Amino acid sequence: MQPMTTPLDSVLSKVANLRTYRRGERRAPHKPLLLLVAIAELARGRPQLSYPEVEKALRPLLNAFAPQVRAGHQPELPYWHLMSDGLWQVEGADALPRQAGGFPRMAGLQGSSGRLDPELVSIVTTDPQGTRQIVQQLLDEYFPPSIHEDILAAVGMEFPAERTL
Repeated sequence: MQPMTTPLDSVLSKVANLRTYRRGERRAPHKPLLLLVAIAELARGRPQLSYPEVEKALRPLLNAFAPQVRAGHQPELPYWHLMSDGLWQVEGADALPRQAGGFPRMAGLQGSSGRLDPELVSIVTTDPQGTRQIVQQLLDEYFPPSIHEDILAAVGMEFPAERTL
């Protein structure tokens, strides 16, 4: 008989297995930054974010904490692709008009909103220690320790990173 997996274990596993763009040992932090923004907003009582709100919050974070890219950062990519990791939902995603390659048209995204997966919402709204674990894992997996506090301040997290969980 296998041990039962708790919702926290499930979320931590999904965080550890985020599909992120890699170049060598460097991983793009777009999805982790979006998760941190959404967790911070949910903790402030905002369970749903419009795409324009996500773009406004995420673009400066990408400029500050992600490797530079020639074409500029595209907040729409993590907003859309994070759904495939089981931690994010875009309302009405199936009905959004698509480009030839299958990605939604920008006009459709502009009118959409996203939210964290219900399992993650439940943890953030009821389990402060579990939320700390998730946030710490996001920081540890995707960012050097030297910028953890800067990221938390930038997303408006209300608790400091803790090394002992």
